[in-house]
Amino acid sequence: MGTRRWFDNTFADTWGPVLMLVLLAVIGPGVIDSALDERSPWKIFLVLVWALLVVVQVTELIRRRTHHPSTQRVDPATIPVDDVTDAISDAPSRVKAVKLLRERHPGLGLKEAADLVDAHR
Repeated sequence: MGTRRWFDNTFADTWGPVLMLVLLAVIGPGVIDSALDERSPWKIFLVLVWALLVVVQVTELIRRRTHHPSTQRVDPATIPVDDVTDAISDAPSRVKAVKLLRERHPGLGLKEAADLVDAHR
């Protein structure tokens, strides 16, 4: 059993950007109102930093919600020979055979799939 490091926290990974965005939404009106009341360079700088943080957090939140975890890499040696020959026989060209083999075995790299197709043609 491995020890979990302090930064391996799924709660923080999942909800960190949301909580930060909520915090920025709470702080934002005060920062903007203060800058509108007193237009000093420091207050304008704070508004710009606040706006930058909001943009960064929104993009991070969108990226995390739309990012699909990558599949595990597949060792080409574990691909059955029958699957390779089926892909070759089902596809009219080498490129289509490689594509078909990769669709049937997610995680198989392009070069590895091409090497398998070439070896069995």
